[in-house]
Amino acid sequence: TPLLFFSVNLTSGLATTLLVALYVAEPLSLISGLERATMICLCFQLILLFLFLLPGTRNDAATKESLRQLRASHFFLKIALLGGFLPLFLFLKGNNSFAILGIIFVLTGGLYLRYGIINAGVYLPRFEL
Repeated sequence: TPLLFFSVNLTSGLATTLLVALYVAEPLSLISGLERATMICLCFQLILLFLFLLPGTRNDAATKESLRQLRASHFFLKIALLGGFLPLFLFLKGNNSFAILGIIFVLTGGLYLRYGIINAGVYLPRFEL
């Protein structure tokens, strides 16, 4: 989970930097580099999300219950479409208007991903007093 959260935060930070660069009208080479870096981080984030939600990778009851809650709400489909594949498609269109829309989807998907994982967290005490 820490690596997934790191990749989400890195992707969100790159997307925010790209949004500022588009607003300030930075050179095209900087904008294309930021777009490329954001797309690479977004692909890495989708791979980590898929690995995180794989069944049978963890054994404790709290983790199994959390993952069950995430799978039951179609969490992966919402995040993968809203915060992953749709922004990638919009970035590949190459238009600044589509890039801004893709940035909005990246930021929204990242927020929803963090909220969903934290909200589905189940705590089971390891020791009984």
